[in-house]
Amino acid sequence: MKVTSSLTQSQSCVETSIKVHLAEALGFTMKVLSLILFLAAGCLQAQNAIPALPRQLPPDQLAGLLKAVETRDGPNAATIRTNAAAILSQGGDTNVLIPLLKNSFDPQVRILAAQGLSGNADEAVTLALIEALRDTNAQVRLAAITGLGLSDRKDVPASVPALLKCLDDHDPAVRLQGAYLLCGDPDAARAIIPAIKEAQKNPDPVLKAAAAAALKEWPKDKYPAQALETFAQVLAISLAEQQGAAWKATVKIVDERRQPLPGAAVSILYYVPPKLGEDPAKSSRKVEGLTGADGGLVLSHRDNSLRLEFEVKKDGYYRTHDEFDFTMHTNRNPAGTLVLKKMIHPVPMYANRVDFTRGKKMPFDQPIGFDLMAGDWVAPHGKGTNALMFVTWIRRADQDDQRGYEEKLTISFPNAGDGIREFDSLGPPGSPGSELRSPQEAPQDGYLPQLVKLHSWHPARPGTNTYDSIHKNYFLRVQTVLNEQGKVKNALYGKIYGDFDEAFWTLLNPEPNSRSLEFDPKHNLGRGGFHPWPLY
Repeated sequence: MKVTSSLTQSQSCVETSIKVHLAEALGFTMKVLSLILFLAAGCLQAQNAIPALPRQLPPDQLAGLLKAVETRDGPNAATIRTNAAAILSQGGDTNVLIPLLKNSFDPQVRILAAQGLSGNADEAVTLALIEALRDTNAQVRLAAITGLGLSDRKDVPASVPALLKCLDDHDPAVRLQGAYLLCGDPDAARAIIPAIKEAQKNPDPVLKAAAAAALKEWPKDKYPAQALETFAQVLAISLAEQQGAAWKATVKIVDERRQPLPGAAVSILYYVPPKLGEDPAKSSRKVEGLTGADGGLVLSHRDNSLRLEFEVKKDGYYRTHDEFDFTMHTNRNPAGTLVLKKMIHPVPMYANRVDFTRGKKMPFDQPIGFDLMAGDWVAPHGKGTNALMFVTWIRRADQDDQRGYEEKLTISFPNAGDGIREFDSLGPPGSPGSELRSPQEAPQDGYLPQLVKLHSWHPARPGTNTYDSIHKNYFLRVQTVLNEQGKVKNALYGKIYGDFDEAFWTLLNPEPNSRSLEFDPKHNLGRGGFHPWPLY
């Protein structure tokens, strides 16, 4: 309590002194004195509470603010200046802000003046902002560049030379923002290449590297705008590496028996600023290394990436992917174990992309044969010749509301011993995990003679949906021949990636009794289809 009382008394003395001083010097009214008291109280909370004022301030208030913005002495001098400048900035009076931008001794006041001018497209303002590009304070120069980027601001002859000089500014943020602003200025095209060549002579290694990359990609005078975009991107990447957040990833690579795998190639992809107009998702770089005898490796970097993507490769094994999202985790030092599946016996298969929902509509209420080798319905509905699987749709309208419906899809088979068995994966191909989404071999048993999927929608009550195209996959056994004891004598095995409500893949091993589910993509016996990720 004593400390609080002391602080309160001290603040009260300061406020009283300011009141008397301003009243004597300026003859303010009580309203003006109250405003200056507000400025003097200036902690962060007070700054956030600055009231919105009319653009045209009364003369007495304007005079008081101009006096306050020149305050040099006293424990609250900097706060008084800042708060007064913030109010003047809101007013947007060019007759006030341009002189402040040019002449104020306080960089924070000059920044606020530039911000207050940024929405004004007058030529006088443009010239003042161009002059501010020579300010000794980098934050003032940045505020000026921001103001010059106003979309309806008219170019003046001095703007391009001034911005070109920003390309070799000693502050990395200034030169980056200057480059970005020039990228959209067609009047700068002729001067870009000479400016980049000049930047190549700068002793700063970042500038030299950016200039070299731009001139290598866009030699001579061809496409100067693209050269500047390359230049700007290299600057942006460098700035991210200087001012970004560091991360360190510790990984251990093992096989399916949990034994360490030395010599596995680990790469961690991180995202970097793209060129203007390019897709940020395609702008990335990576750090790489090999695991040691214990299967472990540590990789690190500094950048602004919000996500890391891991890829692990080793001869004789399927690649494994993983990712780490910094927007979901505060920890910037991820650690984990990744498993590589061994390649045992890849074989040619009938691999086909199938789409029941968006393909040719089949008749309801009757089984329709599907040829897993042709990847098509059997005749007369398609080009298939051998019904290895039957599909039956039943669809009924809601009796209470014709907008609703109930749908039942049944997968069945022609032979005793044929069947389907569900298995889960972490996601579809391309998601984290091994590129081989299934086990290397199909199971010997556990196959069911039919699979039923339900989907319904009703306007007035909850519906049903038993599909799961993200996680659900299936083992298949077809063309089964049983012996006298009911055991499998002969059969073909395969798998389905995905569920039946969206496009999915069927893969069938044509070798009798071979349960290998490792697809050799170089020898597809089926008609195939598009898939953005390797399919095994």
